[in-house]
Amino acid sequence: MAITWKDIPGYEGHYQASSDGRVRSLDRTVSMGRGGHTKKIRGCILRPTVERDRWGHLKVGLRRDGKTVTRRVHSLVMLAFVGEREDPSLVTCHGDGNPANNHLCNLRYDTQSNNSLDAVRHGTHPTGSKTHCPKNHEYTAENTLVRPRGEGRFSRTCLTCKRAAGRKGP
Repeated sequence: MAITWKDIPGYEGHYQASSDGRVRSLDRTVSMGRGGHTKKIRGCILRPTVERDRWGHLKVGLRRDGKTVTRRVHSLVMLAFVGEREDPSLVTCHGDGNPANNHLCNLRYDTQSNNSLDAVRHGTHPTGSKTHCPKNHEYTAENTLVRPRGEGRFSRTCLTCKRAAGRKGP
């Protein structure tokens, strides 16, 4: 499959995103202060850094009008190829659960709830992949109470711990 580059809206002529999840700057001339001097800047593929959060998304810094703004790579790819989210409550989701895989075919706009369900399915959800409760009782179908918490969210309760808590007296 051929790699396609598209301008990032708001940064046309300065930055582009690719269908394989990269961001590049373009060759351009910038003014250097009040004297009217200019400087040619050669474009290059930007080296992303990893966000210091529990998810590990890739981010890059984009410079315009003397200010640098840090943006997540997956958001820039979706913005360039799909456009703005129709609904501001939607988030950008990674189909395979890997926040470093920013290929266009791996990204989609979806609800936060569906993004969390994806994380459980991939085994990357911080609590969805746990097999035992804090007291080390196994989460099995017979030992787990699953309750809806609203908006597609659920909570799990260990029935062994629940029974033990009910037996405690004053």
